[in-house]
Formats: sequence, structure tokens, C-alpha cells
Amino acid sequence: MHTAVTRKVKRYLATLPERLVRSVVGMGAGVAREVGDVALPRAVRQSRLYQNLVHTTLRFLIEQVGEVNGVYAAEAKLDDDFLARDGRERRGGPWCRGIPRVAGLGPRRAIRRVRIGASSHS
Repeated sequence: MHTAVTRKVKRYLATLPERLVRSVVGMGAGVAREVGDVALPRAVRQSRLYQNLVHTTLRFLIEQVGEVNGVYAAEAKLDDDFLARDGRERRGGPWCRGIPRVAGLGPRRAIRRVRIGASSHS
């Protein structure tokens, strides 16, 4: 009996950092969403750029990372492959999935361009 309780406590303590990060990210995204709803004009919030970049990212952070349910309507659910939109990101591995498509570039070209820009400024 004592070892079962010890295992449960160890498992709880092992998952504590992940749950803490998920909570902080979910709350931060929720606060950013609420501040954006109050501070930004409706025209900005309804623009296609805002919807595609900010709104969907905040939604992903709230629903998937923070695991908060009921914030958004259930019928307008994010795709399961939200981060992997085409084959190039999937082949590139998980490190490529979070890199946004910049000016039509794939993830590897975007990284290369950032590296070249960073090395020329040093």
C-alpha cells in the first residue's frame, strides 16, 4: 500500500512542471485574447491577417496547450493537423512545425534566411 501511494506522489511530482507550463501558457493566451478583444478595434480583429495569425495561434494555445474547453464554439474546431499544413512541414520533423510560412518560403528556407540575416548583423 505504501509503495502505491509513493508511486502516485512521484508521478504527480514528475508531471507538475508540464502542468505548470500548460497552465501558464493557457492563462497567458487567454489574457492576450481578452486584452485584444478590448483594446483592438473590431476592424483589426476581423481582418484576415489577424484571424489567420493571432486568433488561430491564441486559440491553439488556449485549447491544445492549455487544455481549456468551452472557450470557443465546438463546431468551429481547429484541424487535428493544425501545425502541419503540408508535406514539407511533416517531413521536416517537429522542429519545423512551429515555424510560420514567411513570404511563401518553406521552413528550411526561412531558417536559412534568418541565419544569414543574423550572421550578417554580428
